[in-house]
Amino acid sequence: MKKTVLAVAAALTILLLLASCTKKASPNGGYSIDNYYSSPEARKDSEFYSMISSEPDEEVGQKLTINAQISAETKQYADSLERIAALVKSAGGYVSSSSQSDMLSKYNRRRAEMTLRVPSEKFEDFIRNLSEIVSITSQETNINDITESYYSAKSSYDSLLIQEERLLTMLEKADKLADMLVIEDKLAEVRQKIQYYETQLKTYDNKVTYSTVSLYVNEVAEYTEPEKETFWSRISNAFSTSWEDFGLGCQDFAVWLVSALPALVVIAVIAVVIVVIIKSAKRNHSRKQEKKRLKIAAAYAERQKQADGTNQN
Repeated sequence: MKKTVLAVAAALTILLLLASCTKKASPNGGYSIDNYYSSPEARKDSEFYSMISSEPDEEVGQKLTINAQISAETKQYADSLERIAALVKSAGGYVSSSSQSDMLSKYNRRRAEMTLRVPSEKFEDFIRNLSEIVSITSQETNINDITESYYSAKSSYDSLLIQEERLLTMLEKADKLADMLVIEDKLAEVRQKIQYYETQLKTYDNKVTYSTVSLYVNEVAEYTEPEKETFWSRISNAFSTSWEDFGLGCQDFAVWLVSALPALVVIAVIAVVIVVIIKSAKRNHSRKQEKKRLKIAAAYAERQKQADGTNQN
């Protein structure tokens, strides 16, 4: 009889637990966002989770940006500018910005500043053709590798797109106003992030696809002859460079000293305390040795005195 009662009680307990779980999972037969991510549906959605955690399927290609600053001279100012504009157009690029001004000098020469965007694969050909139109006096080219930043943004962008799709699916299934509001708030947050990464990727793509050339063209009567570097000029440059490096080294040391000053103060205090303790220990040890020596001397003197008394008797 007792076993029967226990079996019935266990069965009722199991039924109550099942009813409680069913009610929590889907109250009134509705859809709850609170337990979606722990539901069997979400756990079985292996495609979603694998896509979220994996890298993009496309082959990873190196993403490089090219930025060049070029100073040039020309005797045929107007004609050179027209030929430069035609050269940029024929290369498939465009003029991002352009300005011209008269230089306030005794020659009263003109000067043009242009920002050119040229397809990266045609950059070298463009520079070579440009040197045939104007005399390039200086050129500085910087190549930056943004591969890691690009694919990090791309991975985040792809993951957000998948999250958006899942949230839309959840919104269609939701039948409670509270759940719908929560999903819509999350959806708005995800879409804001999508727009951010979409803009960032477009900017990256534009910088990679088109090289940026900052061109400065000066009108001159005669081209500037490049100065030949002599032995003494090389020594002078090396001496000035060494002094600049020494000055920078001193500045770096001063910055380090200021930043490390609190730690150095603490170390100095600890060192002083250790030195004081060591000196105090040495003094105590010396005093103990001195007392021991005096005690031994006194004992020896006492024995001598007793021996002298014995001999007199």
